[in-house]
Amino acid sequence: MNIKFLLKIIALIFVTNMLVSCGGSQYRQQISTYKSVQNVKIDIEKQSGIYWKLMLANNTEGYVKILWDDSAYVMTDGTSSRLIRGKGRSKDVSQSSSPVPSEASFSDLFTAEALIEKSSRLSPKAADAEKNAKLYLALDVNGRSQIWEAKVFFHKAE
Repeated sequence: MNIKFLLKIIALIFVTNMLVSCGGSQYRQQISTYKSVQNVKIDIEKQSGIYWKLMLANNTEGYVKILWDDSAYVMTDGTSSRLIRGKGRSKDVSQSSSPVPSEASFSDLFTAEALIEKSSRLSPKAADAEKNAKLYLALDVNGRSQIWEAKVFFHKAE
């Protein structure tokens, strides 16, 4: 085997390890609902980088509105951050609600405002591995304010 080729392979492995570890340890996330909203099915899946995917099914007889400006992500250090709908949006924007009519569904990506300031390539990680983060999704369900809540558990990636 050529020594130059071997050195290139070693350099490539080194650079790859540096890029992967530049944000500290990577974490897998498990999102678990602990306060649901009657007749509104909400699922959240972790996506790449700083994004999650919201999937909402409105099984009520009226409208459900997602109130983005009133929704929050609370990090493990207790810092609260407003949720931002969509990918690549500015954090300095007022967001309109997302209306979901009866028997309809809604799906979109979202992130936390504080995470936009950090690298969009990295996954959110626990500042304190012993604590959980929390997601609060503010909803207007047929004219009544309600909050859907979930805990975000972090598991260090193998």
